[in-house]
Amino acid sequence: MGGLVAATLWAFVSGDIAFEGNQPNTEVFLNAFLTAGFAVFIRAQKKNLGPLRALVAGLFFAIASLYKQVVIAEAALLALAYLVWTPTGARKKAIVDLALFGSVGAAAWAAVFGYFAARGHGQAFFDAVITYNRWYSSSSWHKDFDKLPFIITPDGLSIMVCIGSLFVMGLIFGFISGPRRPWVLLLAFAIATQIAVLSPGRFHQHYYQLLLPPLMIGAGWAVAMLRDILPARLTWLSYATIGVVIMVIALLEAPYYRVPAEMWSVKKYGGVFVATDNLAHGIDHLLLPNETFYEWGNESGLYFTTARRPPSGIIFAYPVQDGPLASRLIQRLQDDVERAQPELVVVNWEDMKKVGSALPLLKWCKQNYRPIYDTKIFLLLARKGGRLDRQQAMVAN
Repeated sequence: MGGLVAATLWAFVSGDIAFEGNQPNTEVFLNAFLTAGFAVFIRAQKKNLGPLRALVAGLFFAIASLYKQVVIAEAALLALAYLVWTPTGARKKAIVDLALFGSVGAAAWAAVFGYFAARGHGQAFFDAVITYNRWYSSSSWHKDFDKLPFIITPDGLSIMVCIGSLFVMGLIFGFISGPRRPWVLLLAFAIATQIAVLSPGRFHQHYYQLLLPPLMIGAGWAVAMLRDILPARLTWLSYATIGVVIMVIALLEAPYYRVPAEMWSVKKYGGVFVATDNLAHGIDHLLLPNETFYEWGNESGLYFTTARRPPSGIIFAYPVQDGPLASRLIQRLQDDVERAQPELVVVNWEDMKKVGSALPLLKWCKQNYRPIYDTKIFLLLARKGGRLDRQQAMVAN
């Protein structure tokens, strides 16, 4: 029953717009592997994990860590809770289990780093995964902590309160009536997940998707426990409880499905992604099949939708606007763009304001390209003397 309740809650909530769940981000994959790894720990019951389960759990957490390294908090805290809650006589076996568990993660990362190093890209891998991400997290905390950005949206908070109330109820009854070990592991999983959510320091709403599995598992266990501890004539209360929670969640979710798909994007991000999609189709009409364009911004969907190869491997403006790699990457990007001489340059106004038009690359674009269209979000520039420039001149005459 606990599993059915958790699965039902997941079906209702996993696509919630308040968590930005309708367009899955990395968190969807993290949740799959982290939940599977947690399940392996739980299946051990009162016994040790044993070598096979330890390796399987390590594999799930290792794969999750390749998506986002913040999951090290969940692996570490869950392992600690497992060790502390293991009977004294079985501690040595538990330590062996955890050594195997950790060795899988170490081996996975050694293999990935070794692959890039063997291909001559070890430094690039280290810069992208370690250097930039370390700056990304630390700079965010110093810059934004006073704004309390980790306050979740009201809609998301409503969902959390509904599920979280069952989770807390189960936690209390679980520690009182036992067995306690599953609840200890679940509490460790939930606390570690909150640490993972806070670690990047940016507090985007989709980060909170990571909290859904531990809360839903706890809610499922709570309902199942309530059914077991109530007298037979009152077991209907457990079904009524989850029925009320699901009804409230359904009422919160139902209005989203009356909103057109484009408005889901607008509600979450403003109009930038709708405008990006529209612009991509416009670019296809502007350019010939063999012509290229470059965008100063972070809308990689322009390249994806038009199926046109970007002139540089640096397709996001974020790492060249700020951070430890900015000076090196901006020079590489400028060399790539100058070499490619794309027929069209697209500038995201907001991303240009962040660095100003004095940036050498943007100065070069200003000298060699002429504005032909402004969408208020994007500015389109044609290469001077190029086909688009000549075509626009003919139309003007």
